[in-house]
Amino acid sequence: MLSLKNMLLGCAAAAVFVVSVIMTGCGGDSGPEPDNKVVILCPHDENVKYEFKKAFEQWHLEKFSSPATVEWRDVGGGGSTMLNYIRNVYERSDSSMVDILWGAGESPHMYLAEEGLLTKYTPSQGYFDNVPATFSGMRLYDADHLWFGTVVSSFGFIYNKELLEKAGLEEPSSWKDIGSPEFFDHVVLADPSQSASIAAAYEMVVQSEDTWQKGWAKLLAVLGNAKKFTASSGAAVNAPVLGEAIAAACIDYYGMIRVSRTPDILGYVSPEGGTGFTPDPISILKNPAHPQTARRFVDFVLSIEGQRLWALPAGHEFGPELNCLNRPPVRKDFYTAYGQDIPKWIVRPYEMGTTLEIDEQLRIERYDVLVQLVRAAAVNNAPLLKDAKKKIVETGSKELEELFVKLPDNADTLDEVRGLHEAMQDDTFRDKVINEWVSFFSDKYKAIIDAK
Repeated sequence: MLSLKNMLLGCAAAAVFVVSVIMTGCGGDSGPEPDNKVVILCPHDENVKYEFKKAFEQWHLEKFSSPATVEWRDVGGGGSTMLNYIRNVYERSDSSMVDILWGAGESPHMYLAEEGLLTKYTPSQGYFDNVPATFSGMRLYDADHLWFGTVVSSFGFIYNKELLEKAGLEEPSSWKDIGSPEFFDHVVLADPSQSASIAAAYEMVVQSEDTWQKGWAKLLAVLGNAKKFTASSGAAVNAPVLGEAIAAACIDYYGMIRVSRTPDILGYVSPEGGTGFTPDPISILKNPAHPQTARRFVDFVLSIEGQRLWALPAGHEFGPELNCLNRPPVRKDFYTAYGQDIPKWIVRPYEMGTTLEIDEQLRIERYDVLVQLVRAAAVNNAPLLKDAKKKIVETGSKELEELFVKLPDNADTLDEVRGLHEAMQDDTFRDKVINEWVSFFSDKYKAIIDAK
């Protein structure tokens, strides 16, 4: 079972020592560089890599009258592997063969900033004029200019319109809809210990209520409607695509990229008031081997020219060449200038109206506790959870519903949850608590199923 920090740990790799100088600036460059190259570590898919490599290299040639190349570094994994790779590199050297970390969510960049492994850089003022320092409770760029949000991510659910029609259901618009009796056995969900994005989605559900107890009850209603739990968020989001379930919770990007392929069949919702927005940043690593080109790449990604690639349709004069990338840009001026050209399924974060204000400190403190509660209540007790929810749906019993949402005695207040966050750092205590929770939920579900 993985904590937030452990979710970001993985394989390690060695690096070669490269001497370089930490450069800071204000959007400008100084001094020649022996080769115009930038080496980037990122989990983005091949569509993103193709479009940004091509566009940056063309932009660089036009702006500086010299060629530049982008080199993608692959360390064989996602954000967790990348974070651990970088940490291990700097344990051996003061520099690395990688210039930039791009993507993987905000957490790796925050950890690297805290550990002194990022280079300060101040891009052009246009970025700061059009990106709020905070939005929905989250910082969109680092106060010390160590990392910068490039796009924002929200959380919601994808659904199959054809299956909805067959079931006689309206299109869902809220977490409450997905947790309603009408959606029983129609939802596929992922194990939060295997997916940081789905763990974040579950936290959004909880934070959309004003108390821990109400938030847990809303989340358990959603969990109780699960047809199955998958080992990855990718497998879950594909269930509505394949016609295996009506809906699945997911990060917005997973939903929007699939909707873009078959918009007549699929829909995606980031529920108003039911999700916040988190940044997906870019940062320059400590002592980059190619500081000048690294700064220029950051400038391009954060510029309006780079931002346009994320959300304009393929073939648009200023958009990507081959595929729409389906990510909401972080700059507000993009939506002012190109809002009429954005595909309808792409979330417009600054136009959503009521946006959930995330309590980031609470999110951090509750992360592992919530993950383990979900595993104990749902993933490890899936058949019993499903039968208990079915019994409540069939009987409409308020008494059984009250029993259904009851939390373990050691986790039914926020103060207890915060205490568990610290105490569960001890592996022996952690295992004991988790085993007790699995038994607690199992016994509770059996009591509901057997109730007369």
